Amino acid sequence: AMRKRQQKNFLATLLLSQGVPHLLAGDEFGNSQRGNNNAYCQDNELSWLDWDLATEQRELANFVRHLAGIRKECHGFRRRQFLTGAPGGGQARISAIKDVTWLHPSGREMRVSDWHDPHLHCLGMLLAEQEAPQPGHQRRYAHLVLFNAGLQPEEFTLPECPAGSAWTRLFDTGEERPGLPFRSQTYRLHARACAAFAEPLN
Repeated sequence: AMRKRQQKNFLATLLLSQGVPHLLAGDEFGNSQRGNNNAYCQDNELSWLDWDLATEQRELANFVRHLAGIRKECHGFRRRQFLTGAPGGGQARISAIKDVTWLHPSGREMRVSDWHDPHLHCLGMLLAEQEAPQPGHQRRYAHLVLFNAGLQPEEFTLPECPAGSAWTRLFDTGEERPGLPFRSQTYRLHARACAAFAEPLN
């Protein structure tokens, strides 16, 4: 179960990062080449891909499809400029929101000392789309991504929604339940898990 969760964690971290994500064919369903990372000269079952997927492999491929859909729909994960941590945006309601804010589990912004705390294994990333929607996209979004690399569950204090509505959970690698509006001020994130939330800004 932990291996399955870690696969989702790494895939989510990749597909929700800035820049161009690189997946090797088979990564989307957990192909491991039996641990061999240099199988270019192995013309055998070690490097061949079996597309007759088992149930667990199909579940992981569906999760990757879901992540790709989030990335496609929300261009805040596909920015054309570097994140600056500076406020900006068009609408007055969101003009003071930074393009990225790094959050301590307590809900406050991360401090310099937090980044050097060897006991802190959790953080949050709040992204606000500052650009106008691209053709075919009618909304801008704020996104909240929580990471817990620790061995124990963590209670996160969620930031207030920038537009004043409610966060909708997009996924949680430690949960199997579908996305739903989440109105609590705190969120319990499992050990070795990450979760993402969204809120429309317009």
